Amino acid sequence: IPVTAGQVLFLAGILQFCRQPIPRRTLVAITTLFVLFTVIFTYPVPDAVLRIFSLTFLLGLVHAWSATVLWRHPDPEFRWVYVFTGLIILLHGLTTSAQGIVLLLADRDMVSHRAPEVPLANLISLWGAIIGTMLTCWLLFLLVMLRLVVELRDSAHHDSLTGLLNRRGLHHAMTLLHTRPLEPDLRRAVLLMDIDRFKGINDLYGHDAGDDVLVLMGQVL
Repeated sequence: IPVTAGQVLFLAGILQFCRQPIPRRTLVAITTLFVLFTVIFTYPVPDAVLRIFSLTFLLGLVHAWSATVLWRHPDPEFRWVYVFTGLIILLHGLTTSAQGIVLLLADRDMVSHRAPEVPLANLISLWGAIIGTMLTCWLLFLLVMLRLVVELRDSAHHDSLTGLLNRRGLHHAMTLLHTRPLEPDLRRAVLLMDIDRFKGINDLYGHDAGDDVLVLMGQVL
């Protein structure tokens, strides 16, 4: 139960990372489903094959869901990392589901609590654990680091209040614009402007209202 619940939290973390947070009720429902299958096929209807098959099938669906979320995440800069991570997670899910299918096709009299008598199932489970530990975790760690790098770069080039380019970001953008070749009929232009009587807004309505004006002007620009 802790392992399967951990995989559900793994899915929730990926959804949260890709800015698609899963509703708490859905999270509780999926976890409850895992617990019910485990309890039912352990005590009322003790059947190791059905228990392992049902759990591995559900885990395969959870991994497929995680892979789909990563594939559809719109991040053109690091798109290949998301796609490759999704492929590895899907492969992990396929190994999990394959373990259940192998046990379902095996002789039921050979299957005990964790099916140690079926070497192929154990081998598939081992490879799934290796994939999850050696590849999936490190790829997800790489995605987190890339996200942090992008956020640090954006915060270094943008004003935190308005979201507009700050001095460093403007200098970088102008450098790129200056080095980019122009078509014969195009010209470059720079517009300098300020907000008239802005100090009066701060003095009369307070600095919070002044911040709102700056944000609105940023949106207009």
